[in-house]
Amino acid sequence: MNRGEVVGSLMPVGRLRGIPDTRLDATVAELLRLFLLYDSRCSTMAAYSKGMRQRVLLAAALLHNSDLLVLDEPFSGSTSMPACCFAR
Repeated sequence: MNRGEVVGSLMPVGRLRGIPDTRLDATVAELLRLFLLYDSRCSTMAAYSKGMRQRVLLAAALLHNSDLLVLDEPFSGSTSMPACCFAR
């Protein structure tokens, strides 16, 4: 996977949570595809809209696949975020 700024910000989060790099690469790619960010993964975060940055934060929260995730206004600034993304 090409490591742009977005991937570069998600990888350390996964490593802090103890996710092995081989699994982490696949998980990051899967989450970026899920949140429709994969094609822009090489862009800088500054180029992202508020909604896109919100989706990056959601991807970081979902990296370790916890049983419970409490979100405070997860759709704030994210008009293009389909609710079906949380049904997985």
